[in-house]
Amino acid sequence: MLSPAPLEVGMIGGVMFSRMYVWALTLLVCGLFSARGIAQEPAQFEDLADYPLMGDWTGRWVKPRGHHESKRPTLSAQVLPMKKGSCLVVFASQAYRRAVPYAEITVPSDGKTVAIDQQGWTVTFRSGEPAKGQAMLNGKLTDFELTKAPWAPPTLGAKPPAGAVVLMDGSSLDAWQHDRGRAATWILKNGGMETVGQAWNKGQNRKNGLGGNLHCKRKFGSLRYHMEFRYPVEEGKDGQARGNSGLFFPPLPELQVLNAYTKTGYWNESGSMYKYLPAKVNAAGPPLVWQTYDVTIQFTGKGAALVTALLNGHPIHTQVEIPTKETQVGLWLQDHNNRLQWRNIWVEEL
Repeated sequence: MLSPAPLEVGMIGGVMFSRMYVWALTLLVCGLFSARGIAQEPAQFEDLADYPLMGDWTGRWVKPRGHHESKRPTLSAQVLPMKKGSCLVVFASQAYRRAVPYAEITVPSDGKTVAIDQQGWTVTFRSGEPAKGQAMLNGKLTDFELTKAPWAPPTLGAKPPAGAVVLMDGSSLDAWQHDRGRAATWILKNGGMETVGQAWNKGQNRKNGLGGNLHCKRKFGSLRYHMEFRYPVEEGKDGQARGNSGLFFPPLPELQVLNAYTKTGYWNESGSMYKYLPAKVNAAGPPLVWQTYDVTIQFTGKGAALVTALLNGHPIHTQVEIPTKETQVGLWLQDHNNRLQWRNIWVEEL
């Protein structure tokens, strides 16, 4: 989750350090402390079929009166399991547009039904059925209807162009290694690979040389990068403890990977340049579905790199200028103690 800032020099206790050095030292210390807090290996990925209501629902208000909705009656809901036996439902005019929510409601759920009757909203979500309900809109009780939306990021399954460098097609880990050249120990699974955490199994993985951040063996100049990933549900977890990892192109800031579905979109959440710049919109998808990162990095030749990134097809950074004297980037994926899966990773050199 920690990202390197542009190289600068500062004083700590009278000793001169570069900010890059301080970042690296902080990352090491945080990793050691976080490892002590992990008692066991995280649970395996859940079955998507067990969560038929989870995800995006889209629809419209029926004959709304007055204000914005009479001209644009769109309505969306995002459904996310939280603690065992409960779901969070966030209603907004439109998802992935930074729309202020109409309501955020947590209710008991058996996973097959989510029934809401609070905060002026009345509706029941059931698998395979439209969700018809009523809510107070602009002081008037108004009908609405929602249906479960398919999940289909526009570049999902994108094939590498001719001449691209394929880094993960599910066949091998040959393009990757851990810190200091240690052989890659993440596992091949589901046509891609799955994170192995160093801190899992009470730290025994670290002793056995398993897990850790995964580094590409080579560097790249200006590039176009494609990656697909997914995270589990992890009921009972929230915030930075849920589906956490990171996509790094050092020396540039980290692009955060996080289960931030239904969240606000702060500068440490999914799609952000971690604690450097928030994403334009929270484009994080729901758990268990495959999501996409598409990143373009262009070195200007004038001491900067321009970064453009799309998460699930939504522009989250556009031509962001990052000061750097480098003309190449590394590439690595973070072991943050969460279990994630990765596939269809390739780089087109520009």
